[in-house]
Amino acid sequence: MSILIEDVAGHDEITLSRKFGNENLRLIFSIADIHPVEEDYASEEGEGDEAEPTVYPVRASLSITKSNGPGALNVDMVVQEGQFIVDNISFYDDAQLGTELTAEADWKRRGLYIGPQFDTLDVAVQDEFENFLRERGVNEAVANFIPQFSEFKEQKEYVKWLGRVKSFVDL
Repeated sequence: MSILIEDVAGHDEITLSRKFGNENLRLIFSIADIHPVEEDYASEEGEGDEAEPTVYPVRASLSITKSNGPGALNVDMVVQEGQFIVDNISFYDDAQLGTELTAEADWKRRGLYIGPQFDTLDVAVQDEFENFLRERGVNEAVANFIPQFSEFKEQKEYVKWLGRVKSFVDL
């Protein structure tokens, strides 16, 4: 399973892409969900103990399209504690509308029925859909990778930001 990581310097979104048979999967998440732990609070909780790092939930969006057919399946999720928690599954007849990352496409999607909340679906349907995602590599390993990579990218962007601000101030 080869995964392509798209990490553009200066941007807060990361994209993981891969193929699965005739399907194209694109998982997008953002470092905007990473929040620093306050020093005083963290040290009070872990007095004398090795405090475990706080892991914040990270929002993620998966889109699946097929090479040989129209449509796009979009899954809105939260990555938390090594697992994906599905919020919503939507299907768009037009793959371009379902996957395009523009304000115009977002505006067009707003008026469309996006489907029920995932947790209101029959438990058997939820289980089958979670199996569908795992089969495509949307699993615990990826759910553990996302917060770690988010934190790494956030630190990298933060250091660059500090350097740019320092350069500006020093002029």
